[in-house]
Amino acid sequence: MLPLGLLGDRFGRKTVLLASLCLFAAGSAACAASPSTGAFIAARLLLGLAGAGLIVMSFATCDRCSFARTSARVPSGSWRRRRSSRCRSVRFLGGWLLTHAWWGWVFLINVPVAARRP
Repeated sequence: MLPLGLLGDRFGRKTVLLASLCLFAAGSAACAASPSTGAFIAARLLLGLAGAGLIVMSFATCDRCSFARTSARVPSGSWRRRRSSRCRSVRFLGGWLLTHAWWGWVFLINVPVAARRP
């Protein structure tokens, strides 16, 4: 996370955020299409690096743009609230997909979400 924060400071937060989003979509598609265990692990590594960039840049963007300096804890609190409410519904969706459909859909569901630019 620290190197990605440095890249965000150097090249711009939006640039790193969009690059991380593209890598996240590519990693999700690669996970679904992986022919072997090694390819799957490499794709998950890419997915983890891209996810770290998304988290760091989303916090940096919230802190800088959306909130005043006096309310420093508001962005992380609202982000955590939204994330925790999504986690409950995503667990049910993931379980349903694994039970009733091909396992690759668990990863392919991220691609259209990432295609919608922030």
